[in-house]
Amino acid sequence: MANPQKENGSTPIANDIVEALAKTRINGEAVQILWVIFRKTYGWNKPKDKIALSQFSNMTGLRVPTICKALKKLQNLNIINKHRGGNISEYSIQKNYELWTPLPKKEILPKKEILPKKEILPKKEINITQKGNIPLPKKGDTIIHINKTKQNIYIEFFENFFWPKYPSRNGSKIGKEKAFEALKIYVKHNELDNCKKALNNYLDSDQVKNGYPVDPKRFFNNKNWTWKDWIQIKKHNYEYDNIRKAFNQKIELYESGTHTDIKTYAQFVTQYNIPEIKEFIIELINKRGITDLNTPLRRSN
Repeated sequence: MANPQKENGSTPIANDIVEALAKTRINGEAVQILWVIFRKTYGWNKPKDKIALSQFSNMTGLRVPTICKALKKLQNLNIINKHRGGNISEYSIQKNYELWTPLPKKEILPKKEILPKKEILPKKEINITQKGNIPLPKKGDTIIHINKTKQNIYIEFFENFFWPKYPSRNGSKIGKEKAFEALKIYVKHNELDNCKKALNNYLDSDQVKNGYPVDPKRFFNNKNWTWKDWIQIKKHNYEYDNIRKAFNQKIELYESGTHTDIKTYAQFVTQYNIPEIKEFIIELINKRGITDLNTPLRRSN
């Protein structure tokens, strides 16, 4: 049973800061990262301290990409300061809590006034058909018929064109239902011809030819583009996204213990200048005793 005692070590935090934190909305994993910085600074009576990404990971159980996002969030809120000086960054708490920029409070909307129900009068049936004419369909039946027609158009486009043509990734193709829902949300039924043209252009792009197609659902509304951007053929730069994707795959291999070739990580440092990637890899290289990378750092074009 855990039995912590203050005499065995404690982290002195000013009451003003504690009270300010109680009034501050900080969501997600950023709270965990903040407590690590408290522990590594105030817990050792230091105003700031060098904290490696591996230390954050060991104390929180979070993965490196998640840690980098949380650190960036705390910096944007101006709750922590990041000091660059060497391979491992230093972090400190912004003591002046009046400079913090917390997330806005959730707005509570007033309850809607419930109005009394109106009395519904019975509908009058008026027969407007004449001899030899086909009776007009009811309004509700017409809407259902139109909706069924659109649904059939989407199904035909998806099953006969989009899904058979969309490339697989790593030998498999997943997310069929989500892709179909995305099609109905982001593509109007009268835009399907343009969508065909966009898909053909996308299939002819360098990204797909190099084996990096996005998930099928993301073709319609990706983070940096939508399907409409592919109607006209144009060169699209995916280098940054592919770098991060490849780096995250290397992290997974490293953390699972199935990849030990340090040269693979060194290539990222010599080719790309993305801060969190650079910091993680240099830390990893130092652990292995490698200090000379030979090739100078440069920004990729």
